[in-house]
Amino acid sequence: MAVKSLSALAFPAIFSSMLVAEVFYLGWICNEVKEQSLKISTDAYKILWYNEDKGVAVLLQMMIMRAQKPLTMQMGPFGPMITDTILSTMKAAYSYTTLMLNARE
Repeated sequence: MAVKSLSALAFPAIFSSMLVAEVFYLGWICNEVKEQSLKISTDAYKILWYNEDKGVAVLLQMMIMRAQKPLTMQMGPFGPMITDTILSTMKAAYSYTTLMLNARE
C-alpha cells in the first residue's frame, strides 16, 4: 500500500516540475532571442559600413534601422515571451494553485 501511495505522489510532483522546467527553458530561449536581436545593430555598425560601397552601406543602414526594434515571440494573451512575463505567469499560477488547495481544506 505504501508503494502505491508513494507513486501516486511522485508522478504529479515529477510531472509538474517538468512542466515548470519546460516553461522556464522556453522563456529563457525566447529572452535570449530578444537580447541577441538587439545586438545585431551594434554588430552591424562595427562593420564600418561608412567605408563600404554605397549599396552595401545602404543595406547595412537598413539592417541597423530594422534591428532597433527587438525580435520577440508572443505567448498568446500574455504578450511577449520574456523572463518577466514567465515569472509573472508562474507567480499567478502558484497563487491560483495555493488558493485552490486552501479552498479544498
